[in-house]
Formats: sequence, C-alpha cells, structure tokens
Amino acid sequence: MIIVLDTNTLISKNNKMITLNEGSGGKQMQKLIEKIRDKLKLKDNWRNINDDAATLKLKNINKNLVFTTDSYTVNPIFFPGGDIGKLALCGTINDLAVMGAKPAGISLALVIEEGFSEDDLMKIIFSIGEVSKKTGIPVVTGDTKVMNKGGIDKIVINTSGIGFAKNIISNSGLSASDKIIVSGSIGDHGIALLSKRFDYETELVSDCAPVIKESRAVSKYVTAMKDPTRGGIAAVLNEMAEKSNVKIILDEEKIPVKREVAAVCELLGLSFYEIACEGRIVCGVKKEYADKALKILKKFNNDSAIIGEVSKGRGVFVRTIVGMRPLEVPAGKLIPRIC
Repeated sequence: MIIVLDTNTLISKNNKMITLNEGSGGKQMQKLIEKIRDKLKLKDNWRNINDDAATLKLKNINKNLVFTTDSYTVNPIFFPGGDIGKLALCGTINDLAVMGAKPAGISLALVIEEGFSEDDLMKIIFSIGEVSKKTGIPVVTGDTKVMNKGGIDKIVINTSGIGFAKNIISNSGLSASDKIIVSGSIGDHGIALLSKRFDYETELVSDCAPVIKESRAVSKYVTAMKDPTRGGIAAVLNEMAEKSNVKIILDEEKIPVKREVAAVCELLGLSFYEIACEGRIVCGVKKEYADKALKILKKFNNDSAIIGEVSKGRGVFVRTIVGMRPLEVPAGKLIPRIC
C-alpha cells in the first residue's frame, strides 16, 4: 500500500531502513546519494554537484565560488595523529583544495551529547584552532547543540567551507594515457584508528592533514583530482573512471603501503585499497607532466608514487604478479566511524 502525503512524497509500508552500509563510502552510499539528489532535483546555476564541492560561476570577478559541507563521526574521538576536530577541519579544507579552490572560510557546527567532557571538548577546539592557524583559513561562523544522554554518540561535527577558484578541477577529467599519482602511502588513517581501537601495538599515526599546498603545487598539471577518504582509493578511482568513461590500470607493486598497514589489513581480512586516507590526494596527470608532478609531490611526501595509467575502456584493474584482477567499488559495511 502506498500512502500519498500532501508533500507529494511517497512512503511505502515496507519502507527500507537505513543501515551502516549507506554511510560506508561504497556502492550502497552512492545509491542513497543518487536517490536524494533525484528527489531534490538539483538544478539552477550550480555546477559540479557530483564532485567534492559545488561551484557557482561569478561572472563579475571571473572566478568560481566553491562550496562544500561534511559531517564527521569517529571512534575513537582521539587517535594517533589527531582527533575529530582536526579531522573535520582538514576534511572540508581538502574537499575545497582538490577542486582547485583557495578556501576562504569555514563554518563549525557541534552536536554534543549531555555529559561529554568539557576538557575533551576544549582539546578538540584547540585542534581546530591549530589547523586554522596553520593554514590561515578562519572559522567564521557556527552552531552548538546539546542532545540528551544517549541521543547521540558523544559528539558529531559538521563543517562547511567556501573558497574561490579561477579554474575548477573536476574528478571527471581523466583521458587515455594519463598517469595516476598518489601523494603518499595509503590506508594510514584507517589502520591507525583500528590499531588504537583494538590495542594493537604499532607506530602508525593518521595521515590527517590539509593538502592545500601539494594540491596547489601540481594543479596546473592535473586532469582530475580527489582525496581518498571513505572507501579509500578503490572507491575514488572507480568514481573517477566511471565519470571520465575510461579504464584505470594500477600496478600493485608501485602502490605505497606501509608494512604496518599491510600487516593489520592481513590480520583483519581487509583490503588496503578500501581503507581511508585523510591527508592524501589521488590525481590524473598528463603523461608528459607525470615525472614533473611526481617530483613536486615528493617534496611534500617521499612516498608519493605513480601507481597506474589510464586507457580506453571501463573499470579499474590491478596488475599483480599473477595477472590482472578487477578492483571493484567497495560494498557493504566497510570500517565504521573512521571519518
């Protein structure tokens, strides 16, 4: 039976429930986002609504306004290399940076559970302030709400950001013969959190950091760029390949993965391709500029590497010592609450 409301919304008595799968960065999340976008019927003059940030052409100053928002929930809240506050500010800054934008201001909204430690809250705010100071990007507005005990799990942070860009970098600009570059070792953030959560003894720290400088340094050479957060490079590269209508072939031996990351992934039965980073960029670069772009990125992180190439076709594949295999879009419940 279908009930018709006065808002013209259709709700079935067999209404599907949202699960953690819809928030993990894989196929289910993308399907949910597509449903939401379809219902909203996003139009008007905004562009790049399927990228990390939406853009609006400002003809009077010949620039693009770039706007993004994201919400953050993580467990543990404090982890090796950062906390939820640092994660939130860096995440929003990075979404602007990979679009080619210079961030101008950030909003900060806190939803806090009753009984949350004020000392811990101030530590989180201090981390946010440190990132703001380091990058020169101000937090200019915000909001705070407190929920009843049990109404939320400790704290959730929403950050939105605006910036300006003369030229927009989309994640759909790949073409055949481009090289794929990653700006450092992959999976550090997700595995650092899991190691903390399960009390594994490692020296891993999250890669959580702003990527403004490195993204800007190579922006004139890139054809597409994105930061590999939820779903890791598996999700990001599949999205880029699909939007660009190309095939990506990765060379497994060239992918930078720390020994500790590989060990914990093997122990837990995880794929390091699907583990989140929070301070890396993945970009496509024209073949003739690949070595130059790599040299620039190595100044920021010596683990930067050319990990693959683009060709005609569809999908993402990994070249291994035993042959070629597909790298699918992550599906189902990945690693909960790491970004």
